[in-house]
Amino acid sequence: MTLRAATRGDVDRVELVEGYGIRWRGAGRGPLLVWAHDAFASVDDDDNDRADHLVDLQRLTSTNRVVRFDAVGHGRSAGVFDPADHEWTARGATLVDLAHRLELPRFAAGGTGAGAAAALHAAVRAPGRVDRLVLVAPTTDWNVPGPVQRLPRPVGLGLLVGAAEPLRLLGRCAPLPPARDPVSRYRAAGFRRLVEAPRNRFNAVLIGAARSAWPEADELAALDIPVLVLALRGDPVHPVRTAVHLADELPGARLEVAADSDEVAAWTERIAAFLAE
Repeated sequence: MTLRAATRGDVDRVELVEGYGIRWRGAGRGPLLVWAHDAFASVDDDDNDRADHLVDLQRLTSTNRVVRFDAVGHGRSAGVFDPADHEWTARGATLVDLAHRLELPRFAAGGTGAGAAAALHAAVRAPGRVDRLVLVAPTTDWNVPGPVQRLPRPVGLGLLVGAAEPLRLLGRCAPLPPARDPVSRYRAAGFRRLVEAPRNRFNAVLIGAARSAWPEADELAALDIPVLVLALRGDPVHPVRTAVHLADELPGARLEVAADSDEVAAWTERIAAFLAE
């Protein structure tokens, strides 16, 4: 793979990255952004159901060169279902290794939910390569205070994993009603992807995420780069307290909290403006 192929034209192919086939897609022109999708999502999912996502990545290609990839066990990448390969650090390593394989220059990294965690771990892993971050609806982890985090970690993880399978089965029997506004569609789509996931992916992704955590405070403090953190009020899976925690620990962070769907609808343009600075 040459730098020219990775940074110009519309490209959709599979690269061998650290022994795994990783599907990636590049499109658009402008400042370079490498984007990581949320848990249970994929590049095709982001494209086919654009209205169900908080950021319109296709629209972002009008101002930026956007490189996206399917995490292992997702989309058209290798079907790997060891929970260790689905921990946030592993997804961050995939992002960095793919960028190295594609010979990308310095770039911005970003993602939604678990993808935001992957982007942040990528920046910690390769601080000389990532020059800014976009963290959209960052998901919670065990180090951010919350109701479940008050329990001993093994107990809390057992409760989370044990409750997820009945919830998945219930979702297959009783689908959610149609959602009309962007935020409701995003939440409904995330639940639908969880419900429809094959059992091997479901277990691997859930356990991998449950074992994961954000980087340590000293690692976050060392990331002296611009960071845009976008959060949404009233989202229990991606709580504002997580975004506040990250914004407090990252020296170059700007936190913006959306109160409603109208403010979320402006996020794509907000990200484009941030990347153009």
